Amino acid sequence: MQASPAVSVRPAERADIDAIARLADEAELFPGEMTAELMSPYLEAPDGNEVWLVASNEAGVIGFAYTVPEKLTAGTFNLLAMATSLTARGSGIGTALIAATEQALVARSGRLLLVETSSQPGFEPTRQFYQSRGFAEVARIPDFWDDDDDKLVYRKDVRQPASPR
Repeated sequence: MQASPAVSVRPAERADIDAIARLADEAELFPGEMTAELMSPYLEAPDGNEVWLVASNEAGVIGFAYTVPEKLTAGTFNLLAMATSLTARGSGIGTALIAATEQALVARSGRLLLVETSSQPGFEPTRQFYQSRGFAEVARIPDFWDDDDDKLVYRKDVRQPASPR
C-alpha cells in the first residue's frame, strides 16, 4: 500500500513500538510507555481483528493507526488512535493510513468504522479531515470529555470506495 512513491503503509511490527510511542507522545494521544501493552494482543495474534498500521519513509515510521473491533457488533470497528509526525502533517499520510485501514477492515468483514473526537475548536482540523474522507457525524454526547467539551462520533461505511482528498 503506497501513500506516495517514498511512503509506504504496512502492518506494524514489534520493532515499531518505540517509533509509535514517540508519535503517540508527540500527538498527546496516550502515554507512549503504554504502547507495548496496547500492541500486545495484536502482536500475539497479528491475523486477529485488531489493526495496527504504520506509514514509513526513508526516515522511518512517520505515522500510525490503531483500530479495534467494537464488541457485540457485526463488523463495526473503532479507530482508537491515529497520528502522523508533525513534519509529515498535510502530506497525505493520514489519508493513506485511513485508506489502508479501510482495506484491512474489509478483509476482516468490516462494515463500519467509527471515530470519536472532541468538539473543542482546536479539533476543527481533525473533524474536517474525517469529513473530507467520507465520515459523517452521527452522534454528540454533551460534556463528555469535560464541561463544554462534547464527544463527537463519526461513521463511515468501509465497504464504499475510499474517498480521495
